[in-house]
Amino acid sequence: VTDASGRVTLKIQGETPDTIRSILVKPRVDYWTFWLDRPQLVPDSVTRIGARSLGAYLQDFPGRQLLGWGQRAMGLDRLPLTYNGAGVKIAIIDSGAAPTHRNLHGVTIGASMVGNDPAAWSVDTIGHGSHCAGIIAGGPIGAGGGIRGFAPAAEIHVCRIFPGGRFSDLVSALDYCMEHGIDVANMSLGGGEPSQIIEDRILRAKQMGMACIVAAGNSSGPVQFPGSTPHCLSVAAMGKWGEFPEDSFHAQQALDGFRSSDGYFPAKFSCFGPEIDVCAPGVGIVSSLPADGFGAWDGTSMATPHVTGLAALVLAHHPDFKGAFQARDARRVERLFQIMKET
Repeated sequence: VTDASGRVTLKIQGETPDTIRSILVKPRVDYWTFWLDRPQLVPDSVTRIGARSLGAYLQDFPGRQLLGWGQRAMGLDRLPLTYNGAGVKIAIIDSGAAPTHRNLHGVTIGASMVGNDPAAWSVDTIGHGSHCAGIIAGGPIGAGGGIRGFAPAAEIHVCRIFPGGRFSDLVSALDYCMEHGIDVANMSLGGGEPSQIIEDRILRAKQMGMACIVAAGNSSGPVQFPGSTPHCLSVAAMGKWGEFPEDSFHAQQALDGFRSSDGYFPAKFSCFGPEIDVCAPGVGIVSSLPADGFGAWDGTSMATPHVTGLAALVLAHHPDFKGAFQARDARRVERLFQIMKET
């Protein structure tokens, strides 16, 4: 992992050039990862490896506003700009968010469930929550460069529960969501043993008309908790060839032998199983990172906000939620999930 200037110095103990099979370079911000197979290293010398800037592959980015491949794959480019999620409340239960970012100025509400400072939601030390927030609500549309999210006019609530969070903090975050009338909660998280308390909270939220959209997990195994519960929408990840440099680490996420006629592939890391409800873009996803940068990340954590963003648009603009499914109850959530799965 590079420093802020894009440099790293490694001293390898007990290895020779013949035993090092590959090198992965992970820049902090604004560059693509770089994957080098069977590197030709020379002992006692300096090997220089140059990663590409995001703008070298994505023309004029971040100077122009980017509609990511994931948004295009899910049809956002075919919607009028008036479909912007206005009137919907979205919670991002994650690591916080960076409201100073050029694409996240509309994110002004939040709470931290970890530590003693409720305002610490605006300090995102790992960038995970900011990345998710950009996918959901990046914008506003037409305002300079950077990324465009699905629902830039939605009301975003940030609930910080990690790093350092426990199940009790997730309980607090879900309680916050129910108290504030959240419509959709993005939960790019999971792992550990199932918790009946968490499952009961998610069910209660559903009965109050709140949809929980949860990442399936990145362990290439069974769907992780809480994505494994029947009361949420569980999201797996996919990628698309041609949307990232082939010398980046994203190219290593393709599942061997699987490629659709238009270039899509299931992500190698994605959890799988009968609990999966939908699959969404989660490889080489460009979004916002603190303080005002960008990064291309992989994960079901990146796929989940694509689904959350689309769910917000469905709730805001689909006629069913102005009529028969307007009431905030479990029927509303089930109808939303049905529409999402039918797409």
